Amino acid sequence: MKLEIPIGKFAKYIEEFNASKLVSDVEVNVTDFGITVPGPGTVSNVDWFVKKDNLPMVGVEFDNGYCMRVAKQHIFQSSGSDVFAGQLVVGSQIDHVDGSVTVNKLVNVPNETCFDIAIDNPHLYYDANGVLHHNTIVTAALSWNVQTYGRSIIIVPNKSLVTQTEKDYINLGLDVGVYFGDRKDHNKTHTICTWQSLNVLMKNTADGSAEYTINDFIEGVACVIVDECFDGNARVLTPAGYVPIADIAPGDIVINYCEKTKEFKADTVTKQHTNLTNSLSETMYELEFDNATKIQVTGNHKFLTSLGWCRADELTIHHEIVTTT
Repeated sequence: MKLEIPIGKFAKYIEEFNASKLVSDVEVNVTDFGITVPGPGTVSNVDWFVKKDNLPMVGVEFDNGYCMRVAKQHIFQSSGSDVFAGQLVVGSQIDHVDGSVTVNKLVNVPNETCFDIAIDNPHLYYDANGVLHHNTIVTAALSWNVQTYGRSIIIVPNKSLVTQTEKDYINLGLDVGVYFGDRKDHNKTHTICTWQSLNVLMKNTADGSAEYTINDFIEGVACVIVDECFDGNARVLTPAGYVPIADIAPGDIVINYCEKTKEFKADTVTKQHTNLTNSLSETMYELEFDNATKIQVTGNHKFLTSLGWCRADELTIHHEIVTTT
């Protein structure tokens, strides 16, 4: 039976069923409710529900008259690519069950309590008005699926991503620990670590100074998940605007530079690479440019400069980076 209800009312049903109030940022398993949402060519079961207090919001009005308030970090789809609500501009095209709708107006609104759902792959769903949304906690979901086979190790570029990723795992109720700095949790089902901490562990194992060795660290591991050499929040330019590199997937369109013609053009992402072997021993750098942009990237990542390609750890204040502007 098809039934349309406001997501806030769904939240009240969950609270009544569980006889407890929803807590901000704590995800609740709602698989047994049997709630489904339609998506492009599929119907997905709603597995998790979460309340998020005091989020920065934006009001969006489309050319078909539909108005909605969403968190600025809410993800829409635009020509098959992710775009944050906070990145929208008047004229942005958002995917719709009937093709697309155009953003006519954007309004800043006061912070609000929001509710969100998590669904299975492909993590896309239509709301009651046909607008396409994207939602996924990919890394934690992958670990959830493999834990029946053994442990998982999640390698991320920096400390901030360790704690950010850990929060997702905790919200899913997973047995998670971290391995970096002063925090070295052992014997957890899922372990999140930085490249740097793992490299130190390998060196200490090799020279015999490690009480806890790399062999201990990987015991029972069935899956290793590797983040990009860019920080996950580093933004990539797409026809729909800037998108975090963590959200780029094969099939997405990104703006690429042709060295032969010296022009920028749209290209399709054909493959994702994880450079565990090459990047494991690399230091993470934060680069700041003269336009105040900051990105975090491993030292072996190359940038195109006016003098040719150059590693991040070899850049100086005299290098000029090729950009779209």
